[in-house]
Amino acid sequence: MSSLRMTTTALVVALAACSGPQVRSLATGGAPAAYELRGQDPEQLRAQAARLCAQGYHVLRQSQDTRQAEPLDNAAAPWLQQAGDWISGTPGNEAQATVQCNG
Repeated sequence: MSSLRMTTTALVVALAACSGPQVRSLATGGAPAAYELRGQDPEQLRAQAARLCAQGYHVLRQSQDTRQAEPLDNAAAPWLQQAGDWISGTPGNEAQATVQCNG
């Protein structure tokens, strides 16, 4: 039974790792649908927005972290950066966009 549980856990982890962008529907008060998208790649977000909005969309806001790698003079610096990203809920290498569907 434990090997079945390990296989199931491995499958869930693998599916989560290759899943697409995170999508959150935003309240629009009767306006066309709007979504917040998060993922690893801006192209992935554009493809997801095109799937969500059949009549097209416009981007309200977008960002992608473009931090340059810093020298590792202080071994604690990368750990502190990752901890800060985790606490804020925004991973450092994540692309984000807010889009509103046309019509």
